[in-house]
Amino acid sequence: MKVGSTIKYSVEGVDEQGDFSVVRRYKEFHALAEVLRSRWPGCYIPFIPEKKLRSDKDEQFIEERRSLLERFMKELAKFDYIVFSKEFNIFTRQSGEIDKILQ
Repeated sequence: MKVGSTIKYSVEGVDEQGDFSVVRRYKEFHALAEVLRSRWPGCYIPFIPEKKLRSDKDEQFIEERRSLLERFMKELAKFDYIVFSKEFNIFTRQSGEIDKILQ
């Protein structure tokens, strides 16, 4: 979804607190991945697509990234240590600039 000049991606799911639905920027997914890797070094944390320069009009790029971020979230959901982590909870439940909150 495009909000102004920013691309945002919808994230929906269910955790121990019930349903959640948030909209996040790429940099917030990146911040989640980084903080999870630093908290659990050596544990499997799925990769997210690389940050690439793009044209705001490149719908194919946006759809490809959305699909890869969706796969990232589905992979994360397989691991209880991630789903029940405070970092995942911040990502799925809080508002504001999540990348700054996670740092």
